[in-house]
Amino acid sequence: MASKSDTSSIRNKALSALAYLFILVAIAYAVITFLGGQNYLASADWPMFCLALLAYLASIFFWSLAWAKSAGIQRKEAALLTFAAAAGALTPMGVGSDALRGYFSRRDAAGFSHIVLSSFATKLHKIVFSAVAAGVFLILYSAGLPTEILYATMAGIAVSVVSVILLYFFLGNISWLEKLLPKRVIPEDLHSGSKTFRRMLATPSKESILLVAVSLAFELVAFYSCFLAFHINPGIVIVAGAFAVTFFASKIPFVHGFGLLELVGVFLLQGAYPVALLVAIFFCFDVARLWFPTLVSAAFVALLSRRSR
Repeated sequence: MASKSDTSSIRNKALSALAYLFILVAIAYAVITFLGGQNYLASADWPMFCLALLAYLASIFFWSLAWAKSAGIQRKEAALLTFAAAAGALTPMGVGSDALRGYFSRRDAAGFSHIVLSSFATKLHKIVFSAVAAGVFLILYSAGLPTEILYATMAGIAVSVVSVILLYFFLGNISWLEKLLPKRVIPEDLHSGSKTFRRMLATPSKESILLVAVSLAFELVAFYSCFLAFHINPGIVIVAGAFAVTFFASKIPFVHGFGLLELVGVFLLQGAYPVALLVAIFFCFDVARLWFPTLVSAAFVALLSRRSR
């Protein structure tokens, strides 16, 4: 059973995350207003926007099931920890969410390490699967894509795959780092931890990959729904191409793509739709993938807080 100080710490972290959220939302809305996007926001189809919110929550849920399979933990616990840690998506590449899962799990050092490493490995599985799926998509539909989307998708695939491969081989040769750094600054389990992570990264189960695919499909539904919420239907090919680019862009180390996605959206589709409309669409997608899950996470943090008493 957790102490009162532990419970208070969880609450303080939740309040800090919410305060951070509201600051970022205020900044984002100020930019939207400056560009005139608030006029489009007022005319949005709210039931369709709610579908986007629910679809993205479903994406998070199926990702948690993929992680549960990969980590060998109970699905209920994986879902609870994943939704509680959703606020971590506001950190660069969402890496903070992996640490929060470990923190909320309240395991010992070895258990904490397993939670964090398996979570990060599953996240990379989704990136690699997305790169493969995007590659197949380009083979089938490249002729119908604008050149901006075509080349941006190719760049996203290349950077993502190369980054994961370099990370894998870097961790396999971590011994050189151990030789360069003083012993006192190197965690004792660095080498064993890197070997465990490489194994998790290289050997995902078929069920885990299938669940990752379902998670990605729901994320695409959320993205498409944001277009439909503004009575815009560019077609599934264009939307899927734009989604692939924004997915890879969101992995760039800058608060999980906050602000960047709007710029990417304008770059990809500015010739087809007004800039203010595109900013409004991608702002709503940011709400679906960042702001709303962060609010939902507060409820799960409160649940964990009660359970730890």
